[in-house]
Formats: sequence, structure tokens, C-alpha cells
Amino acid sequence: MVLEVPKTLLALLKDLEGFCQLIGVGHSVPECDFHCPLLSLPLAFKTSITSIPGALPYLISEPAKVRQWQTRLGHKRMPRVGLALAARRQRQPLVSKRHTVPPPVRKPWPSFAPLPATNHGSPGAA
Repeated sequence: MVLEVPKTLLALLKDLEGFCQLIGVGHSVPECDFHCPLLSLPLAFKTSITSIPGALPYLISEPAKVRQWQTRLGHKRMPRVGLALAARRQRQPLVSKRHTVPPPVRKPWPSFAPLPATNHGSPGAA
């Protein structure tokens, strides 16, 4: 099985079990018998809540990056929400009703942490 992912996710997914080859988007894909988008796999396999494997965690961050983000974000005092920020080149209002985040219903309010965007517009590894 070949898993094709955005290049920014290669480092995070390199130790993920269950596939034979991990490639970044844009690299040549080997010949395959079948193709299925990743988010369509639960439907293709008729996945239910009881058939999801429970081996957790299945994603492990590199310890050096964990320390780097802990230093950058500081002590955790409340829930955190990461916001991936990216701007379009067209002139648009900075805030619009469509993009306004409503306040949370419950307190404590989360701490918002802006995540830097890469040149592809997705969150970077920083």
C-alpha cells in the first residue's frame, strides 16, 4: 500500500505503521491496482466505531519538535486551539462574517496559538 501525503506531513507520518511506501504529493506514484482517497477509506471498508483499532497513539512527534513547541507556547493553563494562518494575495477585508469564529459556549476559553504557514499555505513544521 502506498500513502501519498502533503510534503509537510512526511516527517510526522514517517513512523506510521500499515503501509509499504510513503510519498509526498508531486512525486511519481508507483503503478497500483486500486486508488482510494484517504478520507474515503472508512466508507470503502465499512468502518464502524467498534471496528476502529485502538492502538494509541499512532502518531508520534519528534521529541526535539515537541520541546521546541513547548518552549514557544509556554505553560499550558487552558485548552489550546491552533490556527493555521494563510493570506490570499487578493485584497479582502481582514474580518468577514463568513470567517468570524463564534465565542465558545463553555469556559474556560481556549488559548489561541497562531501557527506559521509554509509557502504552500498549510501549517509549517516551524
